[in-house]
Amino acid sequence: MNSVTERNKLKVRLFVEAVLNEGRLDLIDDLVAADYAGHVPCAGAVVIGPQGLRRLVSRCRSGHPGLYIKIEDQIAEDDRVVTRWQATRPAPGARAVSAATPCCAGISIIRLLAGLQAESRTEWAGPGSCPACPAGHEHQGPWQSRPRPHAPSAPGDTRRQGTLTSGSLDHRFVVMMTPGDLEQQVTLLTATARYDELRTREALASAAEGAGTEAGPSPLRRDEALELVALGEVIARKAAGGRQLTVRSARRAGASWSQIGAALGTSKQAAWEAHTRWIDGQADEHRRSGCQGLAPGDAAAARALAGNPDDD
Repeated sequence: MNSVTERNKLKVRLFVEAVLNEGRLDLIDDLVAADYAGHVPCAGAVVIGPQGLRRLVSRCRSGHPGLYIKIEDQIAEDDRVVTRWQATRPAPGARAVSAATPCCAGISIIRLLAGLQAESRTEWAGPGSCPACPAGHEHQGPWQSRPRPHAPSAPGDTRRQGTLTSGSLDHRFVVMMTPGDLEQQVTLLTATARYDELRTREALASAAEGAGTEAGPSPLRRDEALELVALGEVIARKAAGGRQLTVRSARRAGASWSQIGAALGTSKQAAWEAHTRWIDGQADEHRRSGCQGLAPGDAAAARALAGNPDDD
């Protein structure tokens, strides 16, 4: 099996174990393409993009605590990963994890582009109603959205959502967009690739101009120059959030704040304060949006894991 296929399998496993089971919604932007579409034929609805998937996972986890997806088998070929899974939920009144009972099982076929989920199709069945469905509904699975109307873009609207094609940002639709707009629509990988493309063109055009030759690429247009500025801010924001995720992983692995501070080139106190500010910010974001950031239980767990800067 080639390295790309193996990486795709690991990406899907990370999505199931970290996002679906642990509720790490912050990872969705790094695992799902901006034009992602999730399909379940019997539902007649499609989950669109990271934001739609984030709302769906948050709603399902809040409504059905203890829901757990176990991967039974995986097969990958080319850009597709097929995963056979089983979902369990706690038995009524049970406290032990071993008391969980199966509620449904299924197969998901996921197509990935540049390491990001671009499309998924899932079929499943179970002995009873699925935990995400209303009582009496047997066929909808735990991660499929409810049907809702799609509002078309207004004529002449230039603030259209960017799209991904094989992991590339369609730059025709980023005119007049702010970093906040772009941050919701592109992953760090996509933003970095587009930033590098524009920055390279800018450098080559500047060098050709300095040498008095017309052999180099044309200078950036005004909209492209503004896009470059906005992308730089988006990358900085996403990298800052990613840094705190790696800090949390280091704490899980048993690293002390002295060790983390040294790795960041700062003091243990400064490293701890930056991490706790990030946790507070994520908790505030969840209170505002109801789906993004860290839910109260997740924020409490993050603070417990962070501990105190003197906990070496």
